[in-house]
Amino acid sequence: MESSRVRIRPLRFAFLVDPKDKASLQRVFETNSCLWGGIYSFIIPLFKQIPPRYRQRYVKKQISGKAFLNGLVDTFQPDFLIETKPGQIAKYGIDFPSKRSGDIAELEARDERGRCKIGVDLRSVCDDLYRTRFRFVQRHPPKVVMPVSTDKRYQMLFSALFGYIPSSGPTADVADAYMKALKEKARRSSRSSFRSCLAVSMFIRCD
Repeated sequence: MESSRVRIRPLRFAFLVDPKDKASLQRVFETNSCLWGGIYSFIIPLFKQIPPRYRQRYVKKQISGKAFLNGLVDTFQPDFLIETKPGQIAKYGIDFPSKRSGDIAELEARDERGRCKIGVDLRSVCDDLYRTRFRFVQRHPPKVVMPVSTDKRYQMLFSALFGYIPSSGPTADVADAYMKALKEKARRSSRSSFRSCLAVSMFIRCD
């Protein structure tokens, strides 16, 4: 009798974002925080001309912004390319199959059973964690916190480092599942406490 082993991995997304659009960037952080494997997704900055920080030294002829962006997509090889604004793929001349591209709102949508339409969201992960670990009284339970910046200037940095799940909007159901499964407590943090926040077992921020 023949047998086989099957390994699964999270879908790999690449998000197209205008570097100056902070609202879209924050939304990407929130979406990735709600997805299984979101930490492995890519964020591709959009530009017509390559910024000086990306240019190669000692090379007289620089490649175009279009070639650079297509090179990033080819290097990352995402399963899906996600636009944060309609028409970004065509506007910046990115060569990618249309069947594997979409809008960020599609990642937040739910089907008739309330399930994520694309990928696997954190609700399934939290449900499994609750059933197998957190519903039992543990002698040495893992430490779970929600780092919250005390300075508004660093809120987006905290979202990028520790995740952020809003308690309102289309992903509010993910926040509810997370709170129920992990029973974490919020901890306000300053810049100097980055190291202590990184040392805990689990963390993700909710409102």
